Amino acid sequence: MPQRRVPCISVRTMLRIIHTALSRRKFCWRVLMVGLLLSAGCSRKSAKRWNPGSPEPGQTCVFLLLGFGDLDGSQGLDQLAATLKDKGCFADLEPYRKWKAIARDVLKNPPARLVLIGHSHGGVDAINIAHVLNEKGVSVQLLVLLDVGRPDPIPANVDVAVHYYVNPPTLSFRDGPRSKLEPGNTHTQLIHVAVGPEGDLPEARDVDHMDICASPAIQKLIADRL
Repeated sequence: MPQRRVPCISVRTMLRIIHTALSRRKFCWRVLMVGLLLSAGCSRKSAKRWNPGSPEPGQTCVFLLLGFGDLDGSQGLDQLAATLKDKGCFADLEPYRKWKAIARDVLKNPPARLVLIGHSHGGVDAINIAHVLNEKGVSVQLLVLLDVGRPDPIPANVDVAVHYYVNPPTLSFRDGPRSKLEPGNTHTQLIHVAVGPEGDLPEARDVDHMDICASPAIQKLIADRL
């Protein structure tokens, strides 16, 4: 008797279900949906490294960190990496789990201009990279956070930090502007940009946590800063 194939729900579909459930802020839904995700035996798309080599002298170096679910959860961040590469940047797309390796690579050969971009948990670890570099005196010219729920304070080695956050928040994220500077940090220029249904950008009113990386309007704003 032939065995039936059990359909496997994609990770992105599971993340979307959880995103919808958590936005209702019902505890029972949160527990149920998180359990469904943990029990799903589906594989995640792995992030491909765009530039396995090293940046050229004077080249802007951009590290983009994916959130939970890799490209399933941060769809569109690979498009942004490709756009920045076309602009002449050294763009490297990595899962958030590799943040320590990225920090080590940067410390081995600090680039002339360093940019860190992170979505969701990838943003948390982009800040972690900045903290490690701060201890060694390495500057980060631009830090871009894409709807990071509970980010740590930003260290003083970051010149400019921009946080695009979805308003109203979902996934039990903090309301309003979420990022803050470390105590005593008077150097970093911190910019908050609200997007989503109640955001400040009319061209980005339809975005939520799951598709903020794929927004053409937000991608253009990021690319224009480089």
